[in-house]
Amino acid sequence: MAEVGPNELDKEAEESLWEKILEQFKDLLVQILLGAAIVSFIFACIDDGDDGFAVFVEPFVIMCILVINATVAVWQDSNADNALEALMNLQAQTCKVNRDGKWSTIEAVNLVPGDIVSVATGDCVPADLRIIEIQSIALQAGQAALTGESVSVQKTTEKMGSDATMLQDQKNMLFSSTVITSGNAIGVVAYTGMKTAIGSVHKEVSAAKEDEADTPLKVKLD
Repeated sequence: MAEVGPNELDKEAEESLWEKILEQFKDLLVQILLGAAIVSFIFACIDDGDDGFAVFVEPFVIMCILVINATVAVWQDSNADNALEALMNLQAQTCKVNRDGKWSTIEAVNLVPGDIVSVATGDCVPADLRIIEIQSIALQAGQAALTGESVSVQKTTEKMGSDATMLQDQKNMLFSSTVITSGNAIGVVAYTGMKTAIGSVHKEVSAAKEDEADTPLKVKLD
């Protein structure tokens, strides 16, 4: 357990709405526009012309742009957070495991590679399992949340070839966070936590959230 870590997806520190908003104003281009809006507003206030409210149009437009930009960015960031939270909620909480020849129910977070796990119809798969025995006529798993397949996938104990690189081709595997729709089986834990297939999806979502490409204008300004 100490070597492989807990069988769970990495949790990111939660940001409050205010922190998300402040994050948007750390961008150099946004700071320049904010400064321009303030200077424009000051000149509008001390203007002695007869333009009336027309002089306030420029700072108003700039501020509207900044507000819209911050709103869209916070909305996108919140969507990414919701996606990560949804992945977390897919994980099984408990599972049935055989240790020292005895079956017992433990918290799924304590699973380690090599554990023997039993799954049945309706169970959420607690880790990536290699199927070693099917205890029913057939075994099917719903993988829609992971692979997008709309129908349940028929599973087998047969060894897959080296060309079975896609998750859809790995019929002898049960993947973490998928659901057993029919049958009973026993499998050995192959991967846990962030090393699972769902862990890879979690990494990709996190990377997409953090590694947003800078626009050419921002690169030049920097």
